[in-house]
Amino acid sequence: MVRVGKTMVEDFMASISKVFLHQDKEDLWLWNAPPSYSFSIKSAYKMLTNHGTKSVQEVFAYLWNLKVMPSTQFYVLRALSYRIATKLNLYKIGVMLTYTLCVLCGREEELISHILVSCKVSISV
Repeated sequence: MVRVGKTMVEDFMASISKVFLHQDKEDLWLWNAPPSYSFSIKSAYKMLTNHGTKSVQEVFAYLWNLKVMPSTQFYVLRALSYRIATKLNLYKIGVMLTYTLCVLCGREEELISHILVSCKVSISV
């Protein structure tokens, strides 16, 4: 839900009141998502799926406003839409596979959430 009017202005003023400008320091982009505060596909996926956003439109609007490379935005969009060619997705559409376990770790089914969040091998990369 998009808020308009006085509430939006008050929210904006409250958020910028916390910003301190330093004239002797150069500006830089920061990814403000814990725990590492450094951008990764995994952190974007976690933030977008755990954000508590009420609608898909809000998630995608938020995604397109991130200051990251367009290819990263597109990949996260595909991941959130379950449009990544994981083994399980390929199997579901009829591609003949001998098994659907993750090719990297071989421990769990190759799902988008596994590759981006829980696979020990992909996390280390």
